[in-house]
Amino acid sequence: MKRLIKFLALLALTMIVFAVTSWLLAPWTQAGIYALDVARLHAANNECYATYRAIEANGRITPIYSIRDLDVERSPYARISFSNVRIKPLPLSSLLAGTATCFIEFDGAEMTAPMNIKLNIGNGSARIAASDSEITATHVIVSGDIRITGGITFDMPGGRIKNSTLAMRVPDSLNSIISSPMAAQIIGQYLESENHGEWRLKYDASPNR
Repeated sequence: MKRLIKFLALLALTMIVFAVTSWLLAPWTQAGIYALDVARLHAANNECYATYRAIEANGRITPIYSIRDLDVERSPYARISFSNVRIKPLPLSSLLAGTATCFIEFDGAEMTAPMNIKLNIGNGSARIAASDSEITATHVIVSGDIRITGGITFDMPGGRIKNSTLAMRVPDSLNSIISSPMAAQIIGQYLESENHGEWRLKYDASPNR
């Protein structure tokens, strides 16, 4: 589970690297291809690999990038396949907050999690900000087999969840797996049950862990 969470944090960081690098360059489409290659290299250095079919950019002052058939994998822990991801760099917010910031949306995705759990994901969006020490995702909304809302801050050097308000609702088929005694020994470290099919992500605020 910890490796899955780190995988998702690396995925968010990959998007940030792409968004910031591409905004600094022009023309946008060529810049996007270059930036995505930079992001893929950064992810590969963390054993997280990404492929895609095509990328295009719309807009002049601030581009909105569309990445088609994006496939991100950190074998054997997790894999996510997106049909379309849209990334919008937020330069003003980045300057005001002093952190690289972008807005991400996706339409349709499939995730293969540990224990070969396959999940169909509908639409999703989040605002992501990254500094040298942490990644923060706010206004997270994900639909589909798993419904997720809230936000999370991931401490990169410590490899831990620093803060979280993420709440998840899962189908009965997945809930029975998560609730099983065998899975509870592992997943119980990271998730706590609130109601049937409803879970909340735990976090450790201690700076020493």
